[in-house]
Amino acid sequence: MKLYDIKRINDKSLPFEPFYVFFLQYIQRDDVDLEKSLDVLKVSGIYTGNLSEQSNEEYNTNFTICINALLEKYPDNKELIFDFEKQCKMMHDINNSFFANILGKNIWSKNNPVSNDFCLNFILFSEIFLSTISAVSFRVNLLTIKKTFPFFVLPINISQADEFDIKTGFDFDIEFEKILDRAYDEIVSYTGKIYSFLRLPMPLKLNIKIEPQKTLSMVKYFDECNILDSLERIIDLFRLNNARLTQSGENKYCCDVSNDCLYRDYEVARNRLMMRSGNLFNEARITNTNNTNLIEKFKKILPPYLTNNGVYSTIKLSELENSAPADLYEKYGRIPIYDWIHAYQCLVELSINVMRKRLLGKHKISLEPQSWLVIKPHNKWVSFFEKKGLSPQTARTIIKHFTFDANAKDLNDCPFICCDDGLLLMPALVFRSSPVNSLMSLFGSKKIDTAIKGDFHERQFLQLVLESGVQACHIHAHENYECDCLILIDDHLIFSELKSNGQPIRFEKYYQHICNTLGDNSFILDSKNKKMRSSKEQINRVADYYLKNINIITEKFGLSDSWRPKGVYKMVLSTTILGGIYHNDGVYVVDKFAMVSFFRRSPGKIYQANGNEKMKGKTICGYEHCEGNITIDKFIAYIESLPSISIVKKYMRKLTYNVKLGDALIYYPYYDSWPTGTYVRKIDND
Repeated sequence: MKLYDIKRINDKSLPFEPFYVFFLQYIQRDDVDLEKSLDVLKVSGIYTGNLSEQSNEEYNTNFTICINALLEKYPDNKELIFDFEKQCKMMHDINNSFFANILGKNIWSKNNPVSNDFCLNFILFSEIFLSTISAVSFRVNLLTIKKTFPFFVLPINISQADEFDIKTGFDFDIEFEKILDRAYDEIVSYTGKIYSFLRLPMPLKLNIKIEPQKTLSMVKYFDECNILDSLERIIDLFRLNNARLTQSGENKYCCDVSNDCLYRDYEVARNRLMMRSGNLFNEARITNTNNTNLIEKFKKILPPYLTNNGVYSTIKLSELENSAPADLYEKYGRIPIYDWIHAYQCLVELSINVMRKRLLGKHKISLEPQSWLVIKPHNKWVSFFEKKGLSPQTARTIIKHFTFDANAKDLNDCPFICCDDGLLLMPALVFRSSPVNSLMSLFGSKKIDTAIKGDFHERQFLQLVLESGVQACHIHAHENYECDCLILIDDHLIFSELKSNGQPIRFEKYYQHICNTLGDNSFILDSKNKKMRSSKEQINRVADYYLKNINIITEKFGLSDSWRPKGVYKMVLSTTILGGIYHNDGVYVVDKFAMVSFFRRSPGKIYQANGNEKMKGKTICGYEHCEGNITIDKFIAYIESLPSISIVKKYMRKLTYNVKLGDALIYYPYYDSWPTGTYVRKIDND
């Protein structure tokens, strides 16, 4: 697998200096061949506009210059270069077909600001849209909703479904619950994405006349955002997954990709994260069933103002963020984890109360901001959190981070919007939010100091290994050679490099994480004239140093001077949940959640119900190595198979979707992670 540092490549395409200036010098390097040159050019994406239509002039004065330079340098490979150019030109045409035919040209470009009333109408429409979908999900009387709401609007795939009736709602089963949940999640995601483009530099003015038809017209931008989502997926598949485009007819295209592509891994990783979250809930339920009240236990070490939901969410966040329960008092951005959770939980509970009144009300709700949004002056929000137990300083800091700014992308992470009356909140968007997921995303996207997570991770993993009865230690005998965790099993050494990262919420971030782990094949130099040093290179350096100075290891473990290891292994262990097996050049790449199962001797199982009999668990293939005593053979067999990844891949379906991008019809692959939940009831008992 060849990976390329996206950030370094993107940094070479600057407003004041086109990409070709760098590229023409780059391809002359002795360590850069044609394959590398083509790959870097593809990753650059300079053959498409940046969320816009790309003119022929822009295309020819940058991308075409690069192609001509390659033809000149590699005259014997013209056929390969022409084929590459043809592929990129198809991607260029597909991108242009969408942006040339959209209504919201001003939306997708931050250089074309929209009006205040446009922005407010968009927010109101989204709030009503989400409220209507929620009314269907919660089986509220829809005839009443139709009378009380200014308008009744649902996604087409719901409103026109055979199973939907305005009088009775949906004929519910698990498939339609999926449809509704997906629709809600998509509208929430699109709301944040669109608002990130619409956001005005000044506070939003609320005292304007709202016209129902103008508000209702906003639905078309959600439709376009849905299509843009597909376009961005296709571009990711093309740029970063070696997808191949074929054209049949003038405007019909097919995008296909190998089934072992990194995008599939990304979907597997997302599914494992969802199941991990679900398993934490099951663990809490089982713990309480066994007469140990988990909530009451942790209430003793947490502030009294936390609700039961807040206590549970705090435990869940600490687990997902790789800190032990003893570390619940640790601070992110100088604020304890539990205060972050508590603040967000307060907004969720406030929104639940608003939504309960809205969905069960009998009176007509007027189409004005005060009727649909929660609006308070800044000092009133501070008082709101103070009454819930937070200090004024903590409240002000959290409000600042919860406010949607120029760097924000998601209204789940940053639910406050600046307005002339203070800050507004969209209750229909917040009331179903997960405080844990929202905060994990917030910590990853905003510059909140979470460096201490690395200490959590290292301390917790070392403790996990030691508690399993296996010898392990941290070695830092030289300032440039630190081994986070050296493990000794059956006279075999396992050098471990621990990486504490958040969970990528976009594919491009997942790709970059794997690149940072395995190494950058572009060999592009940074501002200090250095190539990227990957995690793989780092652990190899450390292992080589300590193997040359073996006395440091023997002293640490209390071994004889003549002792030598029977075998040596190297492992990069990440807190980022992975979706593929990336072992490379003798270095194992694993995530912490998979290793917890091994060292706790806790095999994953699939549970199947046989009629009226009790659910029976069957150990998943590969998890048999998590039973009995720990041996080096079991360790290697488990780490090479990584069953928690293999089982999710087994049940994931590759579907073919199609989307109309202007005049072009594109067929493209989609990896559906939802089916896994139907079959896999328990994975990774960690």
